Amino acid sequence: MRITRLAVENVRNIDKAELKNLGNIVVIVGPNGSGKSSLLDAIRVFKSAHGTYSAYFGIDLQSQHPEFITIGRDTATIEMEIELSNEEKNAIGSTRSTLQGKVTVTQPMNAIPSGNDVQLLRKLFSREARADEKLGKIDHIPPYRKFTKGPISSVSFDQPSLEREWHRVVDDTTQKFDNLKSDLWRMNYADMEAKQKGILPHPHYIDGIQNAFSDLLGNIEFKGVSGGLSETPKFLVETPRGQHEIDVLSSGQAEILTIFSYLEKRKFTNSVILFDSPELYLNAAIEKKIIGYLRRLADLGNQFWIITHSPEIINSCDKEAIYRLTGGSPNTAERVDTKSKRIKTLEALGATLFAQLIPQRIVYVEGESDKDILTYFEPNIAHFASFIPSRGVKTSGMVIELLNKATKFENFRAIRDRDILTNNQIEELEKAYNNRLLIWRRHEIENYLLDAETLFVVLQEHPPIRCKTKFKDPSELEGELKRIADNLQNIVIARRLESWMNNELFKRVRIDPKNIDESLRIICNRRLSKIQGLNESELEKLREDIKNEIEKEWDQRWIDLSPGKDILEEFCKQHIKGRIKTIFPFLIEFLAKKIAELDRIHPDVKRVITMIYEKNS
Repeated sequence: MRITRLAVENVRNIDKAELKNLGNIVVIVGPNGSGKSSLLDAIRVFKSAHGTYSAYFGIDLQSQHPEFITIGRDTATIEMEIELSNEEKNAIGSTRSTLQGKVTVTQPMNAIPSGNDVQLLRKLFSREARADEKLGKIDHIPPYRKFTKGPISSVSFDQPSLEREWHRVVDDTTQKFDNLKSDLWRMNYADMEAKQKGILPHPHYIDGIQNAFSDLLGNIEFKGVSGGLSETPKFLVETPRGQHEIDVLSSGQAEILTIFSYLEKRKFTNSVILFDSPELYLNAAIEKKIIGYLRRLADLGNQFWIITHSPEIINSCDKEAIYRLTGGSPNTAERVDTKSKRIKTLEALGATLFAQLIPQRIVYVEGESDKDILTYFEPNIAHFASFIPSRGVKTSGMVIELLNKATKFENFRAIRDRDILTNNQIEELEKAYNNRLLIWRRHEIENYLLDAETLFVVLQEHPPIRCKTKFKDPSELEGELKRIADNLQNIVIARRLESWMNNELFKRVRIDPKNIDESLRIICNRRLSKIQGLNESELEKLREDIKNEIEKEWDQRWIDLSPGKDILEEFCKQHIKGRIKTIFPFLIEFLAKKIAELDRIHPDVKRVITMIYEKNS
């Protein structure tokens, strides 16, 4: 079976979501708390409303799915279309390849199925159907996966134990993996029995687990289960340091054993597997391999629904159907076209597929410090936005062209330093980019940390910041910051000279590919007269004019105009003990957090934070 359409409404914090035209792998992404796992729960409730794989244990939907209906709503609805294999059609007596159903959930947790295919769906999800290998199953792998450690004294084969196992397939998965060791013992016993009695097809359970270990862990080998029927079994792994029990596997190694033992045990065919957080405890190298492993199982006719936050898994997706829950208000689902102009443009700017799909906003910044300082000012912004540092390439033609495209996308923002822009230039640029390009009104973000009042408090309160110099009050401290800024004034002069020369002499040029020689001649002629006119006295006059212009407003606007990061670094070198590479990041963090704590965040910064959060059209 395969779910080809799922539509839910008022399920927890999901207002409305429709997923359709679904293939063998469906990847669900979105911000934390957006309701990804709730989609899997909706599938489970739909299934349980029609039938259970175990008649021995009842289904307590209210206990299993508390607060299922969106707060303030009376009902939730789940609609599903399921595509059947030919074997499944014949087994349940269906004349159609697709079954449709609807479940309405009312308070407190009454799930009522409706539609023309209710009876066929009941057969598909019934206890009687579970033993029929032609019928696929719906199985849920929860995000909480632990097995009971210690020796096992017995393995049960009685009917209650079997029914409990089926109950944990999808109806109640809270303790799904508790009995991993018993499962491993049974699988080992089944392998031995098949070998001794010539049973075909041989299950090769333990071989499958060993292959998964070899593929994913390399030098860690699962040795299998040792001990006869009358002995306490041992579950051993071989490591470069020797053998040990599975009880002391690392979290990631135990995760691989738990998951792949279950996948081997179930030998899924034609089934729907709801897999919540397959990346749990795994490192990036192994995460990359997971999607490939699941693709191979999907090729056997299975369908995987994957809930993930993993950058490696998301960035590995190619042909998979990806749906993103927006996490907004309303909270809806949108299908992601990985070939779309938006995705490709933002990827070219450095935003990976993961960075684009998890947060609600992509923010392009000039460097890592913008991201860090904004997060210190407003910690919640890290859950809302993904920051992509430009690493100083903002002025290249390619980046400007990409920004022109990117600022048309609602979820995109860009922040750049003021550098030597005038107020009029800032306003014109922000307007041209639909107010999705935000420009600091000061030289760079570090200028908003040139707060002597707060810096004085930080020097008093934080022992790691050991000051060589004793400042009597904030006024004296501000005077020292101003003195350092005065000594760095040449940086401002140099940057304005650079800007003038780039604008006047080296403007962006275009070469006609059909007439390269003529293009070069025209470009050289235009610039030659200007370059020849720049004799030594003219350059000196230009420098003096720029210097005088800066000095006219320096005393009043030095905090705006000066290179803030350079000032703070120089302050560290002159007045704080320790290595600059160690101390400077601490100073920036303490200073930004204290500014936020004292409610001294500058209005410019508050404006930028607000515009990151706000929607605009």
